[in-house]
Amino acid sequence: MESNAAWIVEGGKPQEIANTAWACATLDVQSPTLFRSIDENAARLVENGNAQGIANTAWACATLNVQSPSLFQSIDENAAMLVENGEPQNIANVAWACAKLGIQSPSLFRSIEKNAARLVENGNPQEIANTAWACATLNVQSPTLFRSLDENTARLVESGIPQNIANTAWACATLNVQSPTLFRSIDENAARLVKNGDPQAIANTAWSFGKLGIHSPSLFRSIDENAAWLVANGTPQNVANTALAFAEVGIRPEQLFRCLLEGGRLEQLLGGANSRDVCNMAWTVAVLGLESDGDASLLLALWGAAVRYHAGEITAENLRQLAQVHVHARASGVTLSPALPPALKARMIEACKSRTTRSSKFEDDYSQLLSEIGFEHEREVSPFVITSSSSGDEYDDFGEFLAIDMACQKLKIAVEYDGKFHFLTELTPGAKENFGKENGITVAKRRLLEQLGWKVVNVPFHDNILLESKEHMEKNKERVEKGGGKRELKKLYLKEKLAKVGAVL
Repeated sequence: MESNAAWIVEGGKPQEIANTAWACATLDVQSPTLFRSIDENAARLVENGNAQGIANTAWACATLNVQSPSLFQSIDENAAMLVENGEPQNIANVAWACAKLGIQSPSLFRSIEKNAARLVENGNPQEIANTAWACATLNVQSPTLFRSLDENTARLVESGIPQNIANTAWACATLNVQSPTLFRSIDENAARLVKNGDPQAIANTAWSFGKLGIHSPSLFRSIDENAAWLVANGTPQNVANTALAFAEVGIRPEQLFRCLLEGGRLEQLLGGANSRDVCNMAWTVAVLGLESDGDASLLLALWGAAVRYHAGEITAENLRQLAQVHVHARASGVTLSPALPPALKARMIEACKSRTTRSSKFEDDYSQLLSEIGFEHEREVSPFVITSSSSGDEYDDFGEFLAIDMACQKLKIAVEYDGKFHFLTELTPGAKENFGKENGITVAKRRLLEQLGWKVVNVPFHDNILLESKEHMEKNKERVEKGGGKRELKKLYLKEKLAKVGAVL
């Protein structure tokens, strides 16, 4: 067939050529002459072909990793016709093919967005998941598509397999799309999804909840109950991404940690892990706190694996994770061994300093309020700057990355203004976004500061909303009428907070 490919394409009907390409892809047969001829005749094949034939041809190219620029250009030029006449499966396959080959197709995705309600309502869970996955992979915002997806959640979760649901959740998290109905339904079906899902689906689902900061005890409990199976059957990336999600939401995976320490499982896992997997797992253990000798042993093993990598093999994000591992361990009384290689330490310091943090207007406002009530403080202070053991210590090198928002070094009081990204979203109906419990990173920083001897005052953003509300003003009407407007009420709030940690103003 390959020797007659040009004749087949030039004389064949679009449907016949599509079927031939589909057969090659299904049988994993490389046919360069055939696909070169398809690309050379792309305009005719797309203009005269039907939606299914076009989709099958695109799918075949993506499956065999064949770049076909003329074909995909013709598809984009005819996108409106393709989407309006095609079935959800056809459109999902074309979108998936574009994403798989990394091809931006603006007209195609605009047409998908325009027809999103129909595609979601008539599509099955796999088609919906593939379309959403394609949008996320190509970083295409598609609000109507994801709104329609959320509205059809019950059917998607009840009839979809775990992989479909995981891919849809992954797409939402990648594009930072809040989809409350979808994630609530996943939480309600957590036991079934974890029991029937493969390690990749479980990892993607957990990662999605962690990335969006969603509190889901049911999901994470189900995952931890199946930790032995996950560690035995999952790849290092599956296990690391799942562990990372636990740390982000602040839930300890007790059984997962225990499983890693049993029967040489950790050594086996590390044998196939890359630097990112190792750093993610080490960061997870450190952020969730070293509560036992087992935690310390696990961290030491992960640290030993991490510092063996060449400094250039580790990303800036993972280098910052290792810096946090270092200071959390030291603050918990754990001496990490082996010591940091000089080249790796230099890269870690560079990565920490390259992470710029900007104060919000709310931080600026509360800093001014603190000054007005007589609380002397500095902004963006290293938590290690006055620790008795830090002089000339490696602690100092990572201080900028974990800086305190507002700190009185004399009294050793830290004031942290916590914006909405410090909190998790609850899944109960009607719950406001990010109004739930503190996330794992926020809890870990407060624990670190307290271990270093700081007294910590946290000012949550939702307290600020309450202080400015009409209800709060009405409740404190007498104070307001005496000249204590919102600003004075905020000062009173800060005085009460500071008094609880022994600050006399």
